[in-house]
Amino acid sequence: MKLIPNRGSILLRLIDRYFGILFLYIIGLVIKKRKQPGKFINIAIFKSAAIGDLVLISALLKDLKNANVDFKITLVLGKDNHALLPLLKYYDKCIKIDVSRPIKAIKRIRKEKFDCFIDLGSWPRIDAVISFFSNSGFVIGYKTKNQYRHFAYDQIIEHDDQIHELDNYRNIFSQLFNIECLSLPALIVPSSTEKFCEDDFILVHMWPGGYKSHFKEWDQGNWHKLFRKIIKDKYLIVLSGTNSDLQNNNYFEIDFGKEKVLNIAGECNLYDLAGIIYQSSLVISVNTGIAHMSAALGKPTLCLNGPTAPVRWAPIGEHVININSTKEGAGFLNLGFEYNRGPGDTMEYISVESVYNSLSAIIK
Repeated sequence: MKLIPNRGSILLRLIDRYFGILFLYIIGLVIKKRKQPGKFINIAIFKSAAIGDLVLISALLKDLKNANVDFKITLVLGKDNHALLPLLKYYDKCIKIDVSRPIKAIKRIRKEKFDCFIDLGSWPRIDAVISFFSNSGFVIGYKTKNQYRHFAYDQIIEHDDQIHELDNYRNIFSQLFNIECLSLPALIVPSSTEKFCEDDFILVHMWPGGYKSHFKEWDQGNWHKLFRKIIKDKYLIVLSGTNSDLQNNNYFEIDFGKEKVLNIAGECNLYDLAGIIYQSSLVISVNTGIAHMSAALGKPTLCLNGPTAPVRWAPIGEHVININSTKEGAGFLNLGFEYNRGPGDTMEYISVESVYNSLSAIIK
C-alpha cells in the first residue's frame, strides 16, 4: 500500500492559483459575511492532504476533548491523509473526499449541514472553494500571505509564517472556541501484540513525499556510511517507504544482506507501520509524515531538515532531535513549495557524524 502519494501536480497547482484566486475574489465581493453564532453543535475540521499535518491536528482533537465541549466532530480528509484515521481518536465521524473532483466533494459535504466548517488549509484555494460551498452555517479559515484565498470566509484568522503550524492551528481553535490549546500530537498505539522481530532495530525512512521532494533527500552515500556505523552497534535496520521506494531500498538490503538491513517498503499500511515504529528503538527520517508519526507515538525521533524550516514543520514530541543543515539559507520552506527561495543543496550539509552522534546519545 502506498503510504504518502505525490501531491505535486503542477497543472493542478496552476489551476488552483489562477482560477481559484479569481473565483474566491469575486465571491468575496458579492457575499455577505455571517456573524459567529453563539453556539456550535455539529462542526467539521477540514484538512485535504498531508499525513504530518493531520498528526499535528491530533493535538487539537485532544484539546477539544479536554475542554469538555459538547460537539459532534467530523473530520473531512483527503485520499492520502485519510489513511491515518485508525490512529486518531476524539472525533465522531469522518468524510473522505477527493479535492481533484470538487463538485463531487461539495455534494458529499453538503449532505451534513454543519454549524461550523473549519478549513485548516494554509494555501490551497480549492480547499477554500469547497469550504464556501459546504452549506455550513459558519466558515472559518486562514488569510495567508500572498495566497489570496481568504475572501469567502465568514471569519478570517491571520496565518503566521514565523510560528510552528501547530500553533497556527491552535490560534483558530483558541479564538473560535475560547479554549486553552496545549496538547501535544498523540496517536493511538496499535493494539496488535505480534512482535515484529526478535532483534533490536532502528526504523529508517529515507524518502520524502510531496512537491519537489527530491530536494529533501539525503545522499545515498551518506545513508550507506551511517548504516555501516549502526550495524557495528548490533542493530537491525528496517527501511520503510512506498511501493515506489522498493527498488531504492533494495540496494541497501542487497548490499548489506537481509540479516542486517530489512526492506519493508510497500508492505504495510500506516496503522501497521505505526505498530512497527512503536516497537523500534528509534526512528531516523527526513522531514516527512513518518517523522511526525514517530514523534506522536512517543518514540525517539531523529529528523533530518534541509530546505524544511524546523520552526515551521519540525515533528512535535518529547523525544525529538532535529538535525539541521548547516548550509547558509537552509530552512527556507514555509508552506512547502517555495523552492525558489533558497539553495537546492541543503541536505548535502548534514553530516553523517552529526546524525550518528545524536543516535549514539540515545542508544548507548
